[in-house]
Amino acid sequence: MEKQTCDQTLINNAFYNELLERWYTAFDHPVALLRAENQLRTPWVLQKIEKYFSPQNLTLLDIGCGEGFTTREIASA
Repeated sequence: MEKQTCDQTLINNAFYNELLERWYTAFDHPVALLRAENQLRTPWVLQKIEKYFSPQNLTLLDIGCGEGFTTREIASA
């Protein structure tokens, strides 16, 4: 019986390294849309956290937010 292999997708991490500080400053790159989206989404997320949980001593795990934009905002709140 042959061993089956699954399709693999390679991730180009160079994409992230090439942006460097432009993650936070670029307006001519799609990452600017991600930042703008987070500026609108994060207050809503914080509102829901405060509504359903006691923010004191709360531990959160943020997965897949894109360079930690949401994580940074939540941590500073």
